[in-house]
Amino acid sequence: MSSPLERPAELSSPLPIQILMAIFGCFLVLLEGAFAQWEVFFASAPLLVLAYVFYMNLFFANRLSILAVFLIGLFSELMFFDMLGMSATALVLSAIITRWRSAVLIHSDFLEIWSAFSLIVLFYAAFKISVYAVIYFSFPDLSDIFLQAGMTILLFPVFYVLLVSAASAGQFMLRGQMDSKIK
Repeated sequence: MSSPLERPAELSSPLPIQILMAIFGCFLVLLEGAFAQWEVFFASAPLLVLAYVFYMNLFFANRLSILAVFLIGLFSELMFFDMLGMSATALVLSAIITRWRSAVLIHSDFLEIWSAFSLIVLFYAAFKISVYAVIYFSFPDLSDIFLQAGMTILLFPVFYVLLVSAASAGQFMLRGQMDSKIK
């Protein structure tokens, strides 16, 4: 009988891809923080993680689990000293809504996908505002939140093209790797 160390790794499991997608989401959190340091994006750094979660749950729902989305949200809150659980819960709810709507949106044109993403961004902002209002009995600076939501909605087409390009390149590399295994 062979030991587990002598057997080859199970590469058909989706777990390594899910871990890689979660790590990429954490990298996007850091990229959001880098954008926030630029004077042009100071109060309106686009929500790249929200766009990433939307895209992944729309086209590759099995590649990014809800637990990974929650952990990405917690990482974001820890990095930016946000209220613990607020962004993570908003991201999870956004992911669930996107998965629920994905059957309709996956066959839609880009304008419908963009409008659905815009509604997700507005839901995300409204959720954060309402949680803040319940906790502190006041409203945060709404101009900064709406500026961030607007910047996220405006920059979504650019990020969408980057994600589609990365996904097609990844599928091309995986297909090439599978073809080499067959030969």
